[in-house]
Amino acid sequence: MRITVSAGFHDRKNCPVTFDAPGLDASHNYALVTPAGDRLSAYLNAGKLTFILPQLFAGETLVLDIVKSASGTPLCSAVDDGVQVNVTVGGRAYTAYYYGDQTPKPYLGPLYGPYGEQVTRLNFDEKEHKHHRSLWFSHGLVNGEDTWGEREGNHGYIRNQSIADTVASDVLTSFTAKNIWTAGDGKPLLDDVTVFTFYNTPASACIFDASLTLTANYGNVTLGATKEGGPLAVRVNYNMVVPKTGRFENGYGGINEKEVWMSRAPWCDYYGTEDGHTVGIAILDCPTNPRYPCWWHARDYGLMAANVFNLGGDMIVKAGESVRFDYRVCVHAGTTAQAGIAAKFNDFAAPPEVCVE
Repeated sequence: MRITVSAGFHDRKNCPVTFDAPGLDASHNYALVTPAGDRLSAYLNAGKLTFILPQLFAGETLVLDIVKSASGTPLCSAVDDGVQVNVTVGGRAYTAYYYGDQTPKPYLGPLYGPYGEQVTRLNFDEKEHKHHRSLWFSHGLVNGEDTWGEREGNHGYIRNQSIADTVASDVLTSFTAKNIWTAGDGKPLLDDVTVFTFYNTPASACIFDASLTLTANYGNVTLGATKEGGPLAVRVNYNMVVPKTGRFENGYGGINEKEVWMSRAPWCDYYGTEDGHTVGIAILDCPTNPRYPCWWHARDYGLMAANVFNLGGDMIVKAGESVRFDYRVCVHAGTTAQAGIAAKFNDFAAPPEVCVE
């Protein structure tokens, strides 16, 4: 089988590409071979093949042959130990998804940057906004219940029910967490399916997708208008905050809290200095998300959340129905411009086209 990849209007660099690949046998491993004979690892799942496109300039095309490939120890893995899922990307320990009973809601973190430094905050002794743990999904008004904040005796919970569909490969690793959101007394509010997919891109710009599907299995659900929510949020590490070394920018040119807070934009990137290196983390909002582009609950003290509720108003999910949110996250070296975050958004929102011959 042969494919032709078209860059389209944008330069591509280390870009994840997924396309329909009918007729391939799931029992085999695959690779893509370039005209120069280079081999790109590929991962097949549910009839779709994923690979990382190293580089292709705007307007160019690349012809690749799909061939069978030998199996070996995967470079990327997600290992569930019963309390957390430990994520390895490109052979390096990258992060963990903690879902144990010791936390009111699951979180992903800490996230480590390209030089091994900690990019997101995770400190269990923290007193200032202690509920801001690295990267997480939650919301502050779910039928009046708060799964965002953690006021003593007055908050809801997000409890994990299972971890499933773990994938290990050279191209990516992924897993699915099934959770239930409850009131403080345990009354169920809604179910969630969270999917994380981590791509084997260079450590200088490590990319993963985060998907949240909320289903109203216990009656109508009102996701209320409040700034205390996202649904996706990040808290950067201590030295990266604006009063120290930090700066954040959005996709429309806004800089720091004065220009970004509760303004709309397709992405936001927060960067600063940790362990002597300039590093950052960006959240990219998917154009298919409700109320795209989102508003940004982003603060100089280190919070960055993709909020669709505070100014967007209540969102009602009727009984038996679902709402889905998709994001791409990039943990990177350098500033927003040096990391090419605008280009990363183009890769996400308007990926290269693939023609299967």
